[in-house]
Amino acid sequence: EQPVGGSPKGIQKGNSAILTLQYVYALQFAAELFERNGLAEQAKIYERQGQLLLEKTRQLCWNQERGLLADSPGQDSYSQHANIMAVLTGMFTKTEEKQVMTAILHNRQLTECTLYYKFYLFRAMDKAGFGEDYLAQLAPWQKMVDLGLSTFAETPDPSRSDCHAWSASPNYDFLALVCGIKPGSEGFKTVKITPHLGSLNFVEGKVPHPEGEIIVHFKKSSNQSLQADINLPGQLTGTLVWKHKIVPLHPGKQTFTLSTKLKL
Repeated sequence: EQPVGGSPKGIQKGNSAILTLQYVYALQFAAELFERNGLAEQAKIYERQGQLLLEKTRQLCWNQERGLLADSPGQDSYSQHANIMAVLTGMFTKTEEKQVMTAILHNRQLTECTLYYKFYLFRAMDKAGFGEDYLAQLAPWQKMVDLGLSTFAETPDPSRSDCHAWSASPNYDFLALVCGIKPGSEGFKTVKITPHLGSLNFVEGKVPHPEGEIIVHFKKSSNQSLQADINLPGQLTGTLVWKHKIVPLHPGKQTFTLSTKLKL
């Protein structure tokens, strides 16, 4: 079976690991929404359906020798896409997850996702603990800047669209992944800040919040300690997470110096 019109392998016969896992991903989010809104029975139905599909996809498409998930049960095609979705849907143990994520980033035999799908790549990197490697993935965006593009292309040349919203994921990730500012609970009632500076020594950013602006300044020193200046608006509270250290955050301005040797 040959893919048609940019569709992944297996789609014509209903055996696509990529599409199955995208469905599982949606089921998992739907189950969480149901659970948080008091619809526990409906949540269980979605969870059960998602888990069955996840287990069956692994059974049919996981190649132990390669340490990768195939695009279909025929196991003759492998992509970043399928393995990204497997990471995001929780198919693997933590050890497997890191091994698969390493392969996604470095195995050049995998079909590479294009610019818009890298949104999911970055979500998988974040989940698997590879946030420090994010900035190294931005070469395609640097190339677009060098070419003089003022908006983001859908795919590398030849591109169907030079103004593609999904390719604008760095606009989100500079704040959510590099500065690390994300909701800590539903409705942004709390904040969780997990910075990933990567090769940078300094970053600053701010995110709008119903109570004002969340403002962060981070600076790394030569001994790999981190100085964090954080300002939370209104009565907002949360946590700062860095190198497995967790620091409570209170409303207003606060400064921390975190060291890899410091135990908090």
